[in-house]
Amino acid sequence: MDKNRLSRVFDQVRPSPEREDAMLADLLCEEEREELPTMKRRKKLTAVMALAAALVLTVCAFAVAMLEPAFLRYFGAGAENEQLLCNAAVPLNQTMRGDGGTFYLRQAVADRYSVKILMDFTAPEGTVLDGDFYKPDDFIELYGSAGEEVNTSWFSGWELVEDGDSSDNKITLLFTLNPGDQNGNLLGGALHFQFENLYRDNLREDLVLEGKWSGVITLPEEDPGSWYPIDRLTDIGGHSVKLSTLYVSPISLVCDLEEGAESLRTIKDTVWDGWKDGVALLTATGERIGVREDDYGMQISYYDVDRDPSDREVAHFYYRPEQLIDPAEITAVELFGQTVILKG
Repeated sequence: MDKNRLSRVFDQVRPSPEREDAMLADLLCEEEREELPTMKRRKKLTAVMALAAALVLTVCAFAVAMLEPAFLRYFGAGAENEQLLCNAAVPLNQTMRGDGGTFYLRQAVADRYSVKILMDFTAPEGTVLDGDFYKPDDFIELYGSAGEEVNTSWFSGWELVEDGDSSDNKITLLFTLNPGDQNGNLLGGALHFQFENLYRDNLREDLVLEGKWSGVITLPEEDPGSWYPIDRLTDIGGHSVKLSTLYVSPISLVCDLEEGAESLRTIKDTVWDGWKDGVALLTATGERIGVREDDYGMQISYYDVDRDPSDREVAHFYYRPEQLIDPAEITAVELFGQTVILKG
């Protein structure tokens, strides 16, 4: 088990320093220990490796068990598939205070192209938050693992999570954020965000509270999904363009197109009206898993190829599967009326 992974697991489980030392002591051999005969050393090494493997499974299972119940309900995770979220969960425990109230970031679930942040908001005393929708303005910047700013656009959305009491000054919100193109790889990145004001509608007309809040969260480096370079011409509505990549994670299906034999402008109306038609994931056992209509994103970017011939038009599609999936079990994807076989 590599050092970075072990550190991340410890961060999620949060053992006491004493317990952490004891667990490491069980796994790591000290150089000063007495030399053992060859056979005993092998038996010792086998035992340590078995203990390490058992610890990985136990700690991962414990980390998943520590996943926020709201996330388990949201993703429909049960005992048979909870572990799929193990590498994607990020404990936050971060408080952002402002004149208009307090945001408390509880936990995030993230992959290469998606992050969902669960947070509580507490308004000043005397404020009643009894609506069925709330959101602040959100301003997002992404920085890579080397500290460089990543230039990407964003899809974002807000959902109110049931908290059991609609007559107080507290609500629980789920913030979904997806990069608008394949440049926005979230893995290992730092997400800088600022929230402004709190509204009761998507049009920012029904202002509830004024305020500003800002924060930074670091996203996991390990990818819970599988990324596939496809690089082949595909037919969409009778037009030939290039399917460049596909990405499958427990919570995402993402595809990227580039102009191929024809410009992406030629398919704009086709994909705009039928962006989800016939989209599904296929397993080796023949199961067909569709995508949700309420959690998606699509962006087509047209670059000035006359000014820079190296530029290419690109399109980025994000889908959320109807259920949690195991990427290792997905063998093909139905997309725009065609079946694309995935090769590991």
